[in-house]
Amino acid sequence: MGVVGAAVGSVLANVGATVALVGGLVIGRPLGGWTPPVAVSPLRSYVDVETTRQIAEIGTPVVGRNLVWTVAEFPLLAIVALFGPSVVAAYVITRRIWGLMNIPGWGFGLASSSLVGQELGTGDEMTAEVYGREVITLAVATYAVAAGVVCLLAEPIVFAFVGSTADPVSSVAVPLVYAACVAIVAQGISRGAAGPLDASGDTRWPFYSQAIGMFGFSIPLAYLGATTSLGLGGLYLSFLAETAVPAAINYRRFAGGKWKAISRGYRPNSVDADD
Repeated sequence: MGVVGAAVGSVLANVGATVALVGGLVIGRPLGGWTPPVAVSPLRSYVDVETTRQIAEIGTPVVGRNLVWTVAEFPLLAIVALFGPSVVAAYVITRRIWGLMNIPGWGFGLASSSLVGQELGTGDEMTAEVYGREVITLAVATYAVAAGVVCLLAEPIVFAFVGSTADPVSSVAVPLVYAACVAIVAQGISRGAAGPLDASGDTRWPFYSQAIGMFGFSIPLAYLGATTSLGLGGLYLSFLAETAVPAAINYRRFAGGKWKAISRGYRPNSVDADD
């Protein structure tokens, strides 16, 4: 069956796993050697209005933040296309390298929000802030090392994508990679500072920062580069603005400490803070 068979097999495997999981939770008895930790009755109501409101209040900005790049990708690529096919190819290559350098960001964001959230849950706001600052420092250091390595190896990495040093794409991609290496360091601040904000329920500001950085600075700078004498410098600045603006906004919000007060409105039983 070829590709069709592989697709059908993948769908059936996912459906089977879902049915087994749901069935085990509903039945509440061992299923294939796995004992569900809880039993879920399909006839019982689990809706809590206040919890649902809080989930929507905290989760909606997170969804918006994740959609920023998806929405911005189309106009940004259209602007990059104004530079010509060689620049488009170089930009896509740089984005691939950027994605690899950015892998630690998810881990730092989750670690920060988890550690900070645990301490906020016990009312220990001072320790929560310490954890937040430590994660930011570690994130910046990790990104700086990754950026340094990629910067030193920029030419061979680009050549691995292009396949030839004579290809005009390489002469554009290498400087773009250098710009991405500078910009990625700010991503450590942005991701690290967003973690405590997420943990406290103050998710609006990371969304605002991402949207402002992309639509207020990154895309306009790329457009200026494509339509004025700024040229490729606009793309370099676009990369930098994409991370530097959210980093500045998120860190300012984190350093201001208002996120700790916001978290008190979401804590169960109104746990008293320690500061």
